Amino acid sequence: MSKYLDGLELQRSGYQTLNLEFMSIWHRGRSLAGFTYQHLVECTYSEELYKGHWLIICKETWSITPILDVLGQPIRDSMNAELKGVRGTPELVTDYRAWAWRDGVEKDSDTNIQWLGLLRNVMVSNKLETTVKKAKARIDLEDLMAQQRDRLVELSREVLSNSEVPFNLSVGGVAFIHAYSRWRAGVVVATQGRRFVVAYVVPSNSRDLRYKTLTLSAIRVGASS
Repeated sequence: MSKYLDGLELQRSGYQTLNLEFMSIWHRGRSLAGFTYQHLVECTYSEELYKGHWLIICKETWSITPILDVLGQPIRDSMNAELKGVRGTPELVTDYRAWAWRDGVEKDSDTNIQWLGLLRNVMVSNKLETTVKKAKARIDLEDLMAQQRDRLVELSREVLSNSEVPFNLSVGGVAFIHAYSRWRAGVVVATQGRRFVVAYVVPSNSRDLRYKTLTLSAIRVGASS
């Protein structure tokens, strides 16, 4: 078990308790038809080392019971749900969540998991294959950006002049994008259809690799001074 999985389990144990029932109209960031009773039935973790990152997948199985009125319809008012609602038929729902940390990254404390996180729990789906595919695609992008780190740091001090919208761009080319109130130089690291993934860093925090996915109309090229 990596220290990242160790720390993640410790961090999440404060609010992920098995069989602790609560009432909510939300699940996985989406509004449900009405209020429900929910409790966590199962929570397991797995991890693998992928391109220098520890990729951690959490499988969560939830029991979700709708709260219904006398006509058998969902209730969207919390007070009525609590005082007058009756339980419907429970349903088991399984979610897969992904986190990733670059192996060997340190800060003041190894338990500062949120700072170390790359994915920060943004990869969530009800299929294991979908979550893993999306998570690895994000790590692939991180790997491409990391290969350009020294160049990005050097470009971060460039200033745009004589700007124009490019007719086209190629992977590896320099492009200026608007970020943090100014035009910043970056490198095209990938394409997605007609959109370009431009990596960049800011001088005040060159360790944090950033990117934007933009169309040509939102990108500028020009002489730098």
